[in-house]
Order: sequence, then C-alpha cells, then structure tokens
Amino acid sequence: MTLSRRSFLQQASLMTAGLALANRTDAATVTKPGLQLYSLRDDMERDAKATLQAVAKMGYKEIESYPGSKGFTWGMPSSAFQSFLKNEGLAPISTHCGIEKDMPKTMDEAAAAGFKNIVVSWIGKEQRTTIDGFKKIAGQFNEFGQMAKERGMGFGYHNHDYPFIELEGQVPYDVLLTNTDPKLVNYELDLFWVIEPGKDPIQYFQKYPGRFNMAHVKDRDPKNHKNSTVIGKGDLGLASMMTAGAKAGVKHFIVEVEEYGSLTPTESVRQSLAGLKGVKY
Repeated sequence: MTLSRRSFLQQASLMTAGLALANRTDAATVTKPGLQLYSLRDDMERDAKATLQAVAKMGYKEIESYPGSKGFTWGMPSSAFQSFLKNEGLAPISTHCGIEKDMPKTMDEAAAAGFKNIVVSWIGKEQRTTIDGFKKIAGQFNEFGQMAKERGMGFGYHNHDYPFIELEGQVPYDVLLTNTDPKLVNYELDLFWVIEPGKDPIQYFQKYPGRFNMAHVKDRDPKNHKNSTVIGKGDLGLASMMTAGAKAGVKHFIVEVEEYGSLTPTESVRQSLAGLKGVKY
C-alpha cells in the first residue's frame, strides 16, 4: 500500500508518541478492561451464561451488551441478569441499542438490568442522507439523553465510519457533537472507525474534551488497513490515542473484536485483553 506524505507523517507521529509513552515510568494501564459482547456473538447466542463466565475468567471486569436474538439481557429477566453479572464479578457498564420504536421501554429494561449507559450504535441509512437529517438525529439524541437521565443512566452514541465522511461540505459527526447537549449526550469513540475514513481520534479528543466517556479499542491490520485486528498485533498508536482519551474524560476502554483472522473468537478476545493491558498511556 502506498502512503501519502500526510498519512506517512501522521503514522510516524503516532508511533513516536507511542514509543515515548512506553518508556514512561508513570504511565497508566487499564485496570478494569471492558468487552463489547458482540466480540463473541456466536458464543453468546449459543450459551450466554457460559460465555459470560468465560469472559470473567479471562480477566475482563466490565461488559457492554447489545441486542442479540434474545435481547440485551440474553433471555434473562433484567434483575436476574444483573445478579448473574454481579456473581461473576462483571459490571454492566453499557448496552448498545438502535433508535427503537419504544425508547422509554428499552431504557426501562436497561435501567432495571443495572446498565450505567445506553448507547445508540447505528443510524439507519434513510436518516443520514443529509446534514439536516443529522441535525434531526441530534435533536432525538437530546430527547433520549433526558429519558436516560430520568432513569439514572447516561446516554451516548457509538460511531462507525459513515459520520466521518463529509456530507454537504460538513462532517456529520461534528454536526452531532455541536447540536447535542453536553449534559445529556455522551459519545463512545470507536478509534478504528475514526481512522478508517481518514480522521484522527486524538484531534477529536482534544477538540471536544468532556464529550467522551467510553472508547472502543481495536487495532488495525498492517497488511490491510480496511480490517481491524487483535490489539497489539496491528499498527495503530493506541497509547497516544488512549492518553488523549483519558485526558478528554474517557473512563471505560472497551475491547471490540469484529474480525478474527485465523484465530477463534475466544482466542481473539483473550489476546486483545492481553494487548489492552499492555498499553501504557
């Protein structure tokens, strides 16, 4: 792959920052690593309880759920799901959802299960064809943030690549940030999906401090920059990104494995945990 001069300089800068952090004696490491359960999507569908027990045994301390075929409490009543996680030593930090038809009901279920945050992770294509569409979504997010606040939760949005692709001369992600109430709407920045369309997560952390409370961490395949890979096996300067994230207010660094390569899902998640713990920031 041929790199442009700008891309080369950007990567060189991130690598240099990462090396500097690695040599620091006062650098922090993640003490309560989290896992987005989508990383083990097939295992969760087969046997959610056994999978969660395996996640706890690996050393994960926090989980982020998503609505599988049996919902984000995986067929368990909300209170039973919360108790099960507590017994396994797992904290339900967040769950993903869509823009649901009955958001109050969805939030009631999430709150009853003990989730601290509820996060919209996908915006339908028909809603994001114009900047005005993104402004309408921002208005919805403010409403959802108020609903979540009334239930003792935080509300947030998790990105993929599409809000960083310019539309009508603007970056939709910036439109969302500037049109949502910081007191009501948080953001969970997926580092890989910021970089893939050519943006810089460090710049976002620095430009919008206080807006990010969670981050998804994955690495990038050095041989194919369109693919993510196990943390520690890729070419992203994660240490410098996580440093900037922590300064901007990120409290939860969450592993998400989307592509397994030659590894099993379980081994991918296990190796990514080791990689995350090895990052000094």
